[in-house]
Amino acid sequence: MLNEYLKRLVKNIERGKFSFKLNDRMYYGQRINVMPLFCSYGQIGYVITTPFGRITYDYELNRISYD
Repeated sequence: MLNEYLKRLVKNIERGKFSFKLNDRMYYGQRINVMPLFCSYGQIGYVITTPFGRITYDYELNRISYD
């Protein structure tokens, strides 16, 4: 089960309100890291690493997964 922090982050990604800046930054008081997600033919999404887990956003498949 996701904690409240990850729920908020996932909802903001789904609503298009999350800005994918490619550097370390603060997000609601926690440091996160956003990295591009690549496959053999190019970028397909982003990996967001938080202190509470990792979220993978694949915009090609329109899917969000988390660890």
